[in-house]
Amino acid sequence: MTDRLESSLTGLSSATGAVARDAVVRSIDAPVTLVGATGRASSARRDGDLRTVATAVAALAGYVRLREDLLEGRYETARERDLALLASDHLHATAHETIADADLPVDRQLACYRLLTNGSQSLASTLFTAAETRPDETTIDRRRRPRAVLAATGGALGAAAAGGTDEVVSAASTYGESVAAAADLACRSTDSSEAFETLRRALDGDRLAREDAPVAADTTETEIDRHLERARDVVSVLPASPARTRLERAIRTFTPERRE
Repeated sequence: MTDRLESSLTGLSSATGAVARDAVVRSIDAPVTLVGATGRASSARRDGDLRTVATAVAALAGYVRLREDLLEGRYETARERDLALLASDHLHATAHETIADADLPVDRQLACYRLLTNGSQSLASTLFTAAETRPDETTIDRRRRPRAVLAATGGALGAAAAGGTDEVVSAASTYGESVAAAADLACRSTDSSEAFETLRRALDGDRLAREDAPVAADTTETEIDRHLERARDVVSVLPASPARTRLERAIRTFTPERRE
């Protein structure tokens, strides 16, 4: 966790702070990494406060993690649920406060705040829909949409903070959403955190061993291809650079192996 996020928890009770801290730590993965990845690929300028923007996305991801945990019945007692609600509300507010305090030119700060607000509204709508789902329908599939929204928000915020054009910001958003959806589908297990950790490592430029690559079922290959094709289409909008090459390499990480 960053110093800013840590300091934001000082006003909470120790119990609420511990819940918020745990949620953020469990959420530092691809959506947060996408801020830096798309920011570096969007502009040659390096005056965007990408670290602060990534902190905002980390807080938003922690909020989503807690709301999903509440929907899935992770907390057994009323007190535990109350603590999770308080912690999630705090993280949601912290995400917006962090963008408001970011050291960015006014136009970029306003663009980032608008993108964060739009992403937050999409997440709220998605989580509300999930709350209407019957308990026996609670599966990993329900997580995919919130994580894709987070990834889209992280990608767009990185591009906007770096001063990318509207076209570049839109491309970065679509890229984030598409690779996140492909990562989920390509994951060999039902634990989506595995897929997002693999995606994070690919975006960071880690060299993945063959056994680290996700394995998709035959029935999901067409859908994965559809998401990856969208990502390939939009990444070409970004300026040619080593950073864009890294984004392209992440796409290849989730390309299904063809079976004879």
